[in-house]
Amino acid sequence: MVTLKLLGRAELRGNDGELDHSFLAGPKRLGLLGYLVLNRKGGFKRRDKILPFLWPDKGQKSARNALSNMLYHIRKTLGSDFVLTRGTEELAINPDILECDALDFREAVLNKEWREVAELYKGKILDGLHIPNASAEFEQWLDRERDIYQKDYMNALWELANAAEESQQFDSAINWLEILNQEDPYNSEAVKNLLRLLHTTGKRSQVKRVAENHARLMGEEFGEVFEDLLEELNKSVKKSSGQSLPDPKLDPGKNTDSRSIAVLPFEEIGSSTEVSDFANGLHHDLLTRLAGVGDLKVISRTSVLRYRNTKLSIRQIANELGVNFIVEGAVQQSASQLRLHVQLIDTKSDQHHTAITYDRKLSEETIFDIQSDLAISITNRLKAELTPNEEKQVINQPTQNVEAYFLYNQGRSYLNKRTERSLNAALQSFQNSLKHDNKYAQAWAGLAETLILAKWYNYQVPQLEVDAMEASVKALSLNPELAEAHLTMGILYTRRLNGSDAKRELEKAVSLQPSFAEAYSWLGWLLAITGQLGEAIPASEKSVKLDPYSTYTRAYLSVIYLSAGRFQEALKEARAAISIEPEYGIGYYLEGLILYHLQKIDEAEFALTESLKLLNPKGALSEQDIEMIMALNAIQKNEAEKLESIQKKLIKYNKHALLGVLYASMGKTDDAFAQFEMVPVWKAFTAAMIRYFYPNELKDVRADARYKSILEKVNRSWNLE
Repeated sequence: MVTLKLLGRAELRGNDGELDHSFLAGPKRLGLLGYLVLNRKGGFKRRDKILPFLWPDKGQKSARNALSNMLYHIRKTLGSDFVLTRGTEELAINPDILECDALDFREAVLNKEWREVAELYKGKILDGLHIPNASAEFEQWLDRERDIYQKDYMNALWELANAAEESQQFDSAINWLEILNQEDPYNSEAVKNLLRLLHTTGKRSQVKRVAENHARLMGEEFGEVFEDLLEELNKSVKKSSGQSLPDPKLDPGKNTDSRSIAVLPFEEIGSSTEVSDFANGLHHDLLTRLAGVGDLKVISRTSVLRYRNTKLSIRQIANELGVNFIVEGAVQQSASQLRLHVQLIDTKSDQHHTAITYDRKLSEETIFDIQSDLAISITNRLKAELTPNEEKQVINQPTQNVEAYFLYNQGRSYLNKRTERSLNAALQSFQNSLKHDNKYAQAWAGLAETLILAKWYNYQVPQLEVDAMEASVKALSLNPELAEAHLTMGILYTRRLNGSDAKRELEKAVSLQPSFAEAYSWLGWLLAITGQLGEAIPASEKSVKLDPYSTYTRAYLSVIYLSAGRFQEALKEARAAISIEPEYGIGYYLEGLILYHLQKIDEAEFALTESLKLLNPKGALSEQDIEMIMALNAIQKNEAEKLESIQKKLIKYNKHALLGVLYASMGKTDDAFAQFEMVPVWKAFTAAMIRYFYPNELKDVRADARYKSILEKVNRSWNLE
């Protein structure tokens, strides 16, 4: 086993356990190794992607020879099977023979094992590494990796400090905050928390020392007035000194409903495709059936899938998800039959209830009989009352064809990933499902949603004879009570800016499936766009409670908190979205926009730059949306040339709404209104922007009588009365 340490100064131990100093002496060798190991998307990397990173000045042939020589030395030092190849062009590190602190760190972050995160972090990724003649893109990649790991480390320190304070271990909380202060000495929020705890625990002399050191540091670095900042810090201490400490038993973010439940992915005993298909299908279908019961609060599939093969205890999982009950099970093939064992666990008492074992031959009837029986047994055990319609949905048999059923569930798994490749795979699965059963309503709804999302993200998918609207209508004609079909109609109407019809369909979806996180998320976003922010907030908050580890639920809630002026909460949600999916461009856009509102201009610039790298330039959010915020930053930093360059681009692409905000921020109110009047249609982001964003920049605009006519035009764009 090869052991590689990348956090802090690099360290390499070969299969013999001995340190290898000679290998690390070559910075390009170490850079290549680090790049392949830290490949955030996992899997293989193409040679033609690596070559311009490390040999930008060499020709193609020369660079390829240099890479081949380097791979030879790596294999000679670390073993012939250390670097894997696929074809002639793709490379990857063999994960079976590598132990790496950075990979352990990433897994600990994913599992929220904050103490392990803190212990693993020994410094910045590849600290001190410099590769002469490497490309600027390589340096930017390395800086970005360092920033991601450092942010996760600081977040872990925050979590540890908060957990210690909640359990009233104040000295431990102070220790974590002091470490955070050393890592990020300019973080005034962390300093204020530290000062509050020091004051609460009677450490008054330390309060004075910490406050003076921070005020002096901020003065030297940012030119802030020492006395003013010191007074602000002292006021924050006095203000908090009269507040009682939080009760560790209360956590408003958790779902405290007595019938809250999470269904974990079923363990697959055996490696047959039949076992895997049955386990995945059963898991998805059971969740869907339970989500339709109004008395239950059911965590969505996106969030429970992260606990597949987890090392966490049932109680730890329940605490993270905020549920009182867990369902777990195992599927095993025995001769020609499938055996299923399922149990319901009360996480408060650790009692195991409703243990059920099925041992049956796989067929259309047995699959749906098992699912219906399980759903009824669980709802009965939780004393949930079923309405006649809910009972009908719980026992409903969606298709008579097992193959169509397995293909549908396969498509749903692909659909949840939302990448271009996965949406194309989902499309193929849903089409194949419908070939086996053309009257399968859920498959039609899945096909419709895939087509909608592919267009939303501007992905390339095959042209079909049926479009999203036709597929949605087909699903509803087959099952008018199918929540997924009403969701797709709601999304379609949202994309067509038909606010009234979209609201009707999304509300219908959540009424049919009360634990439908995706529908609540879309409903919250729609309500905000159409000016109903008070209703949007609880809808979006509910979507996050039902699906806390979903990128899009956290991102939409971030936008809505931003709309309400709750910037710190919005920032937390944006960063949660990035933590779940580090390649999520919209998350960085939101982070940059919020940081701009918080007057953290340099941090905002970094996040916006990351967003530009990751977003599809032709997607729902354009480059100009991001560059307009950069223009606002340029105004703050007196960068006239940059401001002029972005302004010309906005004019070139007729971005009237963005130009209006830019002119308003420069005090040109009449010019701003002239631009707003030229907006042909107020789409989603621009509608939210003119209603809520930029409270300072648009203050004069919103106080002007002409603003009313702009809002009327926004309402007409969304077909609102």
